[in-house]
Amino acid sequence: MSALQGIDRGLKFLCEVQLADGEMPSEADVVPGALPEGRSAAHNVFISTFVHDALEPFIQSNAPERERANQVRQGILRFLLDHQEANATWRFLGRGSRMDADADTTSCAAAAVLNRFNRLQLLAGLERFKDRFGLYPSYVDEKGTRYSWILSSGSVVTGHDRVVQANVARFLECAGKSCQPVWDLLEREVTETSLVTGSPDYPSPVTFLFMVARACEAGRRTADPLSAKVKAALRDWLSAPPPVTEAPFSHAIAALSWLKLGGDAALVQGTSAQLASAQLADGGWPAESFFVGGYRSRALTTALATSFLHLSCRTSP
Repeated sequence: MSALQGIDRGLKFLCEVQLADGEMPSEADVVPGALPEGRSAAHNVFISTFVHDALEPFIQSNAPERERANQVRQGILRFLLDHQEANATWRFLGRGSRMDADADTTSCAAAAVLNRFNRLQLLAGLERFKDRFGLYPSYVDEKGTRYSWILSSGSVVTGHDRVVQANVARFLECAGKSCQPVWDLLEREVTETSLVTGSPDYPSPVTFLFMVARACEAGRRTADPLSAKVKAALRDWLSAPPPVTEAPFSHAIAALSWLKLGGDAALVQGTSAQLASAQLADGGWPAESFFVGGYRSRALTTALATSFLHLSCRTSP
């Protein structure tokens, strides 16, 4: 089967599994408390934002598959706007949940709806999370208390998740407003900390590299020293990755990040063949844990895999 056939089957899969309200379906291993009535733990705003972003290359290239990709993206935009809070923030589990609004979901959703909503209101929504260091803790409650997570014991965890900061940087760059303290943190994390383990919120270590690559692309920083360091880490990962059957999502985001940063397509030719062989009979790809709590989505892996195969076809000699 050719890559183009695989892409077509993948996009058909996305159209078929998209829910009536525009959300992309996902799964979860745990059940967080305080869900809105009628919603299960697997329903969340966050994953749909990444499917929307992954399909962007089809829109930019005006590819034949553009119509299907646009259909999925328009449904997601409708879903995101339906779940926006009055103060222009978003909650991971959707509007009406008792889980506090979070910077991660807010920055990713705001980037998606940027051309459909007031830019200044979106920026003001994200500023609710900003602390005295110029960084963005993950959550803020109605009293304005900022924190990164709450343990099962009820204890509040402070700090700054590095992947969350990368997503914040990306939205700010898309909105034409950079934040140097965030970029400084990303530089330190890439330079000084281990990249072989995940963050508290993201179990796959390659996820951080993917998020930084997205931020660098949005800020036109693909030629910066930070991008060079990310590319070096991606080169190492791509040279000896785990089997694609164990990590289809990680393969897709590593290879996609490499191409986003201008990497040589020859390095990921093998990844193209491996991902193509991992496509299932229904046109989708298997899910892999993406977010803490076992949140994962076949739709997300499929969107990323089809996006990578699309870019790979366009950049291959």
